[in-house]
Amino acid sequence: MGQLFSQYQELPVSRKDRVKYIRCSDACTTPNSRLDTDLQPARFARWARLVSQIRCAMTDSEEIKNTLSRFMNSFDLKDWGLMANQLDPRVRINYAPLRGDPPIEVGAAEYVRSRSEALQDLSTQHLMANFEVVLGGESASANASCMIWRWNGTTHFNSHAFYKFSLVRRGASWKIDAIEQRILWSEGDSSIHKGVGRGCA
Repeated sequence: MGQLFSQYQELPVSRKDRVKYIRCSDACTTPNSRLDTDLQPARFARWARLVSQIRCAMTDSEEIKNTLSRFMNSFDLKDWGLMANQLDPRVRINYAPLRGDPPIEVGAAEYVRSRSEALQDLSTQHLMANFEVVLGGESASANASCMIWRWNGTTHFNSHAFYKFSLVRRGASWKIDAIEQRILWSEGDSSIHKGVGRGCA
């Protein structure tokens, strides 16, 4: 992304040839139809290619954020079908800091089953922010901070966490194929969470 913007800034375009009204936002980057009438065709083609590349990169980044948000929402909604739909068929996981097991690779169905069993008696809320997305063609990595609240109706066990995700493009979608959780600190009674120390999220 940074390289694209560098190219954008270094284009040798004179004042009268400058493209007007190119709008950039987190969601998309599109050229407005209002362009200088004397813009040279070759330069316009180069501008258009760069804008298209930036737009695609931003679209992918937003879709990755949406995938991760849906994944976290699925825990709280206990929508296990939604969770499964965000995962690649095989997922590399590392929850060692909280759960004690070494990093392993599991099937998506096994991952979902273990989460549903561990969380069946808890109400939870996962709030994720501070996304850092790095695109690499058909794959991507993403870092994010997360606050996890857990409540059994009587007491709580909450965690402040940092996640590292790996994703792959599958058709028009992005799927999670690796998850690493780092616990910054936790508060409350860990005994209410069946997964602590037993390899379940």
